[in-house]
Amino acid sequence: MTYMIELTQRERQPFSKFGYSQYRLVISNLMAEGIVLNYAESMDREKFWLMLEAKSELEAFDIISDLPILGSLKVKVIPIHTNVSNLSHGAVYSLN
Repeated sequence: MTYMIELTQRERQPFSKFGYSQYRLVISNLMAEGIVLNYAESMDREKFWLMLEAKSELEAFDIISDLPILGSLKVKVIPIHTNVSNLSHGAVYSLN
């Protein structure tokens, strides 16, 4: 099943540059493993979006539980019905 994870920075809980660098390293590794399908962040780095594959919402939470800056973020997990991405390799659909 495909999930969109929306991460929003909590007010008055900034994260360090080092924490952010470590976070991006974890995200890059998850992308290389094919777990994270897409990643986006707002220009001000206060919102982040991940599309990932997981068997359940609980597993989706488990996948992101090791993100270094997670304590500074609010998490929202949204099950996705259709996800079209990576058009250079053809459409990828999640039929949930």
